[in-house]
Amino acid sequence: MLEHYRDLADQLATMPGGPADLRGDYFGAVALPDAPADAAAQLKAALGEGHVPAEAWALASGGLLALAESGDGNAQLVWLTDGGAAEVILDYPPGLAETAREYGIPPLGLALLVQAMGSADDGGRLRRLLPAVDKAAKGLLLIASCRLCG
Repeated sequence: MLEHYRDLADQLATMPGGPADLRGDYFGAVALPDAPADAAAQLKAALGEGHVPAEAWALASGGLLALAESGDGNAQLVWLTDGGAAEVILDYPPGLAETAREYGIPPLGLALLVQAMGSADDGGRLRRLLPAVDKAAKGLLLIASCRLCG
């Protein structure tokens, strides 16, 4: 899976406009420009001390979307609702956040691309819980697929 992460990260790193504003370019309609300063505290309160956010986005529809890392290198895509509840959308095998950092790309961007490609199956949870985010991830997939095909 690590090699797959690297292939996708390489595609994101070389996309037009670069990866620096991936959130704004591809998820701007669903994600606010800044996450709250207490995003890490919110994640710890919801999931426990063993998780730290690799990245968190405040959503226009409410709540936070976060990629939470655990000490063993695994990561989870988590939606923190405005009420403080945590909905785990997807568990990723080790290496996703580390690969994103290695390539200098937003970890949530890579996580959402992996989910949109179906490389990690969420059983349709993202589509059911956050349909606008799912739609934006599919848009990112289309752009990345075109680049993968040459």
